[in-house]
Amino acid sequence: MEESINTIRPLFQSCFERLTADQWHLVASGRPDINTKHILAHMLVKVLGDLSGVWSNPGVKRNRLHESVNSSVTLSIKETLGIKSVYSPSTDKLTELISTEVEDLVKTPRTQTRITTPHRLNAMIILLCNILEAMAGKQKKQAKVKQSIFRRKQTTPRQSTQSVQDIILDEVNQILKPILDDMSRTEYKMLKEEFSADIADIARTVTESMRPQGTGGPKSPQQSHRLVQVNVKICDFFAKMFIRASMCQITSQIKAKFTREAKVTDSESFRSLMVDVEYVLRTTDETTLSAQTWQLSTLLYTHVTGQTRQARRRAPVSVPRRHYSMYLDIRGRVIRFLSLFWWWLSNQVISTVQCSI
Repeated sequence: MEESINTIRPLFQSCFERLTADQWHLVASGRPDINTKHILAHMLVKVLGDLSGVWSNPGVKRNRLHESVNSSVTLSIKETLGIKSVYSPSTDKLTELISTEVEDLVKTPRTQTRITTPHRLNAMIILLCNILEAMAGKQKKQAKVKQSIFRRKQTTPRQSTQSVQDIILDEVNQILKPILDDMSRTEYKMLKEEFSADIADIARTVTESMRPQGTGGPKSPQQSHRLVQVNVKICDFFAKMFIRASMCQITSQIKAKFTREAKVTDSESFRSLMVDVEYVLRTTDETTLSAQTWQLSTLLYTHVTGQTRQARRRAPVSVPRRHYSMYLDIRGRVIRFLSLFWWWLSNQVISTVQCSI
């Protein structure tokens, strides 16, 4: 158990420290915001991956694995929050979900890919939020908070395009917050530049779609159709932004960890990588995980090692022995990304869109 708790305790500590006073207040009141759920999702996926690494021996006894994982998760939460007990009905459910998922990950053959399903990951997030809500009154220090940062005025037809653009940009910043620590200022600026034209275009479309059509009454079929198109456009934008921000995070982490093997890449090379990554995700789905994992891992590997776009599209790519460790690291990060991506697409993108229009 000691190895398990030493592995995941820092993850809980780092995650909880990143939550602002406003976010803690929302969690304590049972209304966690989108960014909080995103931060917790990142942490939980990392916990699952690291614990499956600790218990990677397929012959480990099920009872021992579950007992160790349950105790490690409970102790990590308790010690991080500085409270004597974290028992609640949600605690047992969460630890059982995590230990079952770790067991399933350990049992999965290395030749196959398994991600945490959006439904199971979302259940873990809800249970963890329930635990934090129940424990809020037991924390040693409870910060006083101001109004929620997510309270916004509703968009009205009279709002300017700039106002809508500011709202969308705020949502972008909320999604980027969990990964900013892994990005340089140059990379962050590049992402902002990548999306500036898209944000301006969507803001104009939203403003036009909200203009009054005639005198009162229900929306016309034409206006309803335009609103549907706006929703689709915004969903597509946020999905693309989530992908690009995540890929930027992974490449930054790999370059920082494997400084000798990684090559310096420019913005044009990154844009080329994004074209390929988005193509893979648009032409496959969560039912073809092994293919997704292999293709994305190969794309990222060839990108950080400085290979050309043509080389990236050529299959298979030979990985020299000296790069095995780096490739396996990339593969692990891709699997975590896919877990987060399909969860976010299934549970969060609609909430993000609703905050934007």
